Amino acid sequence: MNALRIFLLLSICLASQTWLFAQTPHKQVQDSLHIIFNQLSIRKDSTVQILSYLESDNLKEQSIEFQYMISELIVQLNDSLNLQGSNIKHWTRINQARLLRQENNYASAIRILNDVKRERKELKILPDDADAILYSEISRVYIALGNYEQALDHLFYIFKNDASIKNSRFLADAFLDAAEAYLLQDNIPVGKVYLERAIELALTGKHWSVWTNAQIKKANIEIQNQKLEKAQRLLNEIKKNVDLNKSIYSGEFYLVSALLQEARKDWMGAEARLTRAKQLAVKTKNIKLNIKVSQEFGRLALKKSEYNKAANYYGTAIELIKQNKRIEKSMLPIYQNMAIAKENQKDYTKAFFYQKLYSQYADSIYQKEIKDRIDIRQLEINNKTKDNQIEELEKENARNKRTIELEQKNERYLGIMLALFFVALLIAVAFILDRYRRAKALKYKNTELEKRNQELKLIKNKLEQSEKRLDEMNRTKDKFFSIIAHDIRSPLNSQKGFADLIAKFGHKLSIEDIKKMAQNQQKAINGLFALLENLLTWARAQLGAIAINPETLDLEIVFEDLRNLFAKLAQDKGIVLEIDTNTHLTVWADRNALQTALRNLMSNSLKFTNRNGTIRVAAQLLPSKSNQVEIIVQDTGVGMSKEAQNQLFKLDTKYSTKGTDGETGTGLGLVIVQEFIEHCRGTITVESEENKGSTFTIRLPAMASSIEM
Repeated sequence: MNALRIFLLLSICLASQTWLFAQTPHKQVQDSLHIIFNQLSIRKDSTVQILSYLESDNLKEQSIEFQYMISELIVQLNDSLNLQGSNIKHWTRINQARLLRQENNYASAIRILNDVKRERKELKILPDDADAILYSEISRVYIALGNYEQALDHLFYIFKNDASIKNSRFLADAFLDAAEAYLLQDNIPVGKVYLERAIELALTGKHWSVWTNAQIKKANIEIQNQKLEKAQRLLNEIKKNVDLNKSIYSGEFYLVSALLQEARKDWMGAEARLTRAKQLAVKTKNIKLNIKVSQEFGRLALKKSEYNKAANYYGTAIELIKQNKRIEKSMLPIYQNMAIAKENQKDYTKAFFYQKLYSQYADSIYQKEIKDRIDIRQLEINNKTKDNQIEELEKENARNKRTIELEQKNERYLGIMLALFFVALLIAVAFILDRYRRAKALKYKNTELEKRNQELKLIKNKLEQSEKRLDEMNRTKDKFFSIIAHDIRSPLNSQKGFADLIAKFGHKLSIEDIKKMAQNQQKAINGLFALLENLLTWARAQLGAIAINPETLDLEIVFEDLRNLFAKLAQDKGIVLEIDTNTHLTVWADRNALQTALRNLMSNSLKFTNRNGTIRVAAQLLPSKSNQVEIIVQDTGVGMSKEAQNQLFKLDTKYSTKGTDGETGTGLGLVIVQEFIEHCRGTITVESEENKGSTFTIRLPAMASSIEM
């Protein structure tokens, strides 16, 4: 970057600084922007300046939100100078993705990284150090999501282009990431091979942080394989080559040293090293390391049957997790082991509480992983579609260009041949004819190209509309299946929790407690069965497996069947059932569809109507529309709010609450009711008021001839 650009960048930084002070009076902003000025004023290579600043300890000590804000400022400064293809922007965007990954926001991280990758491809930038960082960061996101195959594909791209990577540290990091991917798949032999390669590169380039990290991982593997002397030699090498008072991995070093002493059954030595690791974690404000150390203290105490100590250590870990505000997979055993500690302390209530917390957080993490995988998969599909479209357009343009060039070449040859053949006498005629032919051909070609462009625009519009509809349908169904998955998992988790409780504490529970648990299990199983039955009915309707055969139905018979089905249920709950079985009206509808719809509506009314309430079912011929019959199902139940009414017939939302006697619902019944009524060419509406009841109104054709074809 020349002196003029440095001056412009400094000017914009100063202006941005003034704006930031007005909007966010934060001393950290001022300090960090001064560091940017110092970096820019003493270095010539702008890429090195920005990278050095982003990796500086001063910035990393700030919050992730603050680091992201500074990165965004650098991107805006780069864009304001219009530095197309500049590595400054790419380095900074990659750093933003790293910050998002640390916040477990994997979908946003992948979106940024894919944008950088696409831009570099469009600008035809040859592989370099930035590509090594880019593909390494993508692989780390996929490793975090457990998609090791995708992670390794991106790392192999780095290895294939290793000759273009100038900084050996980036290549060493890539081999370290590959080792991590294989080790997480329990492929220890291959993982060790990549670890050795990372150590070799780090040692050659004297990248001691990478070398220390790899050595610690290798020592941990040897401890797990009970090769304790080999692990000790590896740790001794670290102490010999690295100043542990300055290394960022000193805490992990003492943590692994503690594991080694624990394997030797040297409890005092293990505790001493864990104490040192905790001191370093507190000093460096490394909450994750502090959680790991507290977790290891607790596990060691459990091993020694010191349950009070174990509970205290795990309690410390849980408090640190609250400060961190993020629950990760590696932290889940803390709640499980806390339950074990409380069980051995005879505190069964808290033992059950922490076991329940473990189940809840495990379910939450699982749901987030599923959502992230769906979001990233959708991003991959969209990117692939765009890439294919761009590739096809490029091919089409290349073909058109070659065709035009060939035609132009042929035209030139033809002009020369005509000029030579007709000589001077025919030059004027040939010239006129040639110009006429060219003008006509050009006009025709322009017309054809214009038609082609119009066709392409229409196709593009149709594709965009289709893509938008598919995207909306996919989002709706993804959300729907996420709701269903949660509704199935929740009762199953409940059953698992009851089963675990009975298995662990059954001998200490009373008959009354076991009876209550059995009743709760029965309710959960009934609700799950109803959900599965409704889900299967909906799925069959979507697949067209349910045939709709409309016929003339006598409502008197339909209502009589409804009375016979629900009379006993209403009587048991003390509800008055008023069904008009003296009606002489008929409707044109499918028998099974109508009966299914009315059964669902009656079940809901019974569910949400208090004892001594009333449910009324009646029908009438609409006076203004003699070709339509109106059926109402009205109750004096608890009713519902306007917001709840707006959610009733939507697939991508769930509205289901407990009934007046604790009955459970599936949240899917009214979606099926609406589909069946619409299949019969009818409509369904609802009017409700809280604490006053609800009225569902179905309108159906009175006869076949009244249906608009």
